Amino acid sequence: MENPLITVITPTWNRGKYIQRVWNGLRKQTYKNIEWIVCDDGSEDETILKLKEIKKLTKFKMIILHAKKRVGKTRLDNAAINMATGEFIVWNDSDDYFLEDGIEKLVSTWLKIPDLDKKMYIGITAQCKDIEGKIITNPPIMKSFDTTWNDLREELKYTGDLVYFTRSSVIKKNLFPEVDFVIPEGVVWTKLGKEKIKVIQDVVKIVEYKADNCISFSGKMEYCRGKAYAIPIIKNNLSQYNNKFIKDIWQTITYIRYSIHGEIRLKEIINLSEGSILKRNIYLFYFISMILVIVDQCRNKVIKTHIEFNKSRRIEIQKIDS
Repeated sequence: MENPLITVITPTWNRGKYIQRVWNGLRKQTYKNIEWIVCDDGSEDETILKLKEIKKLTKFKMIILHAKKRVGKTRLDNAAINMATGEFIVWNDSDDYFLEDGIEKLVSTWLKIPDLDKKMYIGITAQCKDIEGKIITNPPIMKSFDTTWNDLREELKYTGDLVYFTRSSVIKKNLFPEVDFVIPEGVVWTKLGKEKIKVIQDVVKIVEYKADNCISFSGKMEYCRGKAYAIPIIKNNLSQYNNKFIKDIWQTITYIRYSIHGEIRLKEIINLSEGSILKRNIYLFYFISMILVIVDQCRNKVIKTHIEFNKSRRIEIQKIDS
């Protein structure tokens, strides 16, 4: 563990114009013991051609996973996690890139933790800047401290993207539910969020928002089944925090709304909410949710991504050797 191998995971979908920037960030790292698993989700642009060219020039271990048609970020992330051989896993999305000393700062922070204490921590969290150079975390982190991911968000009220540098042995036991092309990552991070982490003030990565083909700002109601599955899981993982009555009501309505768009039957809607405050509100707010569902459909906002996702289960994720 004096020089641990770090696995960097990059899922990408029609992001050929950005992939060179990701690679440049990794090849310039001052910390060299890394492997890069880049997962192409059936891209129809030049992504695969660029990845093959990049691999010929890459001195660190690089693995290319490819699906001939789109299979979704959840399946690709899980495939990469299962293949990872590093002691730690960190994500580098296709529109982001690491600063040259980014990974070194994460590793050096870990190595400074006394050996007897390391077993109490699951990882390190650091800050990001946007493409204009502004720190994304609000409020900015000014000094290092110990906490948990859930306390960081819910108790201390920090918002904005952060880097999660996590022991791979922990993530391998907590894979993403494969129910839609995309599922909110909180289904995993809030579950792991009860364990101890070290937060550092260092900025280690640049994040670009609203890049081409961005899945987060489409303005449509898509990945509804993934979002529906995530809401009660996240709610349960954060049950120790005080929730406001109005917030609970709106989360229930949102959960029902996404569930209906995701074609989840009422019985399963209730079963999925087991152990959550959502369950006791479902019958009470089902009618209101149905009204919003009809409005969504009339406004042509809904994309039933789960239908195509179900078809994609037959598509294999293959490793490209050259």
